[in-house]
Amino acid sequence: KRKNKTNMSNKAAVAAKKARRLLKGNAEEEARQVVLDAIHQYGDECFELVLLAGKLSFMAFKASGAESDVTAAEDWYVRACSLVPESPHPWLGMCELFSAAGPDKTAALCTALRRAVDALTRERSPRAAHYRKRLDELLAAHPELKCPLLEMPNDVLHCILLHLPAPALGAMAISSHRLSALMSSSPALWEALVQRDHPHAVLGGEVEDEEWKEVYMQVSVRAHCFMDFSHGSKALGRVVIKLYWEDTPLACENFRRLCIGDVLDSRKKCVGYQGSGIHRIIPDFVIQGGDYEKGNGSGGRAIYPSGTFKDESFENAHNNGSLSMANKGPNTNGSQFFICLGSQPKLDGKHVVFGRVLEGMEVVNEIAGVKCAKSEKPKTPVSIERCGVIYVHEW
Repeated sequence: KRKNKTNMSNKAAVAAKKARRLLKGNAEEEARQVVLDAIHQYGDECFELVLLAGKLSFMAFKASGAESDVTAAEDWYVRACSLVPESPHPWLGMCELFSAAGPDKTAALCTALRRAVDALTRERSPRAAHYRKRLDELLAAHPELKCPLLEMPNDVLHCILLHLPAPALGAMAISSHRLSALMSSSPALWEALVQRDHPHAVLGGEVEDEEWKEVYMQVSVRAHCFMDFSHGSKALGRVVIKLYWEDTPLACENFRRLCIGDVLDSRKKCVGYQGSGIHRIIPDFVIQGGDYEKGNGSGGRAIYPSGTFKDESFENAHNNGSLSMANKGPNTNGSQFFICLGSQPKLDGKHVVFGRVLEGMEVVNEIAGVKCAKSEKPKTPVSIERCGVIYVHEW
């Protein structure tokens, strides 16, 4: 029975591949017949086939405007959701379907949007960026979605603000007045907005209004980062870091994004500090990490296109608990950072201090006491198990 089921799955996959080829050749009717025949013959257990059935029914609706095609597409997408509940793909299909079906489907659209964003929060595959792009394109192509999005309940809007890419948020054309109102009514919503990207990106460009710049800065300085460390199998605890946004916005944004882990490398894979480690420990001097590429101090690109960025400011001194950029000379900051163990005035003017340890210095000191090889690398790995961004609630 298992062998028979596997053979049917393989045949269904071949049929789905054939249907996709036909679609690329604009042979929609032939593709639809192939899909329906395959489902009739092999059943509706193949996720790809069921998704294609939904897509083809949606395309038929756009061509004919028949309500029956809307119902058929919705049924197929619902079936796809039941097969792979964690996938954003069918929910995004439903969003596109309901947005084209008109105002009668507004309630269903809101539900589908919520489920799509919820699924995106759990998506960790390389296709996550593709799904976010689809949602971005959906909003850009369908301005009518702006209203349903902005009229959603706060918890849904919170989810959307947190996970939509910045261009999509810009397409929503949220005014600074609207964002200020959100900030006043719910700090949690504003935190989500800042965590996803800076407010000026959401507004669709550079912020020119001086009052808004002031609000932007007031919120940005409240974005702190955290790192949960482990030594071998032992959990060491959390370190919370305050970032100096006023003096070093480039370094702070670089660190924040790498803590979130939503940066795409050249292979379109999400990269960041999570899973990387501390590769260098010098007692009474520094602990150094952030090489998410090689883990030995020879790698680690910044989030910016060139892979490095300039030295912004040497205003802040290297004191106990200071967070500073490691470099290979002037204006060569990448992803590597170090935390000072005591005052280190010799580093002033050579490295950019962009934050300090707010909580968890005892964890840093415990890391500093780890046994190391002659290369200053810990004998037992010290790893960043988890990292991200947290916000305070004073306004």
